[in-house]
Amino acid sequence: MNTTSGMIRFYLNSGGSSLLFTEQKVPAVTKSASDHSFYAVLDLNFILADNVSITASTENAETFIITAEGLDFYY
Repeated sequence: MNTTSGMIRFYLNSGGSSLLFTEQKVPAVTKSASDHSFYAVLDLNFILADNVSITASTENAETFIITAEGLDFYY
């Protein structure tokens, strides 16, 4: 999949409110046999409060697969 230059936006959602948390720049890429179209890792390192979720949207009408890893713990 080729990509156009733009942003993926990440939001923190709590109930009915949504807050822009961070953005990831997406470069314009033409996919080839030796290069993947787009790949990024965001190390956020923060504690997500109960009943808060992370959502994402794109600036341009493109499709991406977003995978999140987390840890469940308490003190």
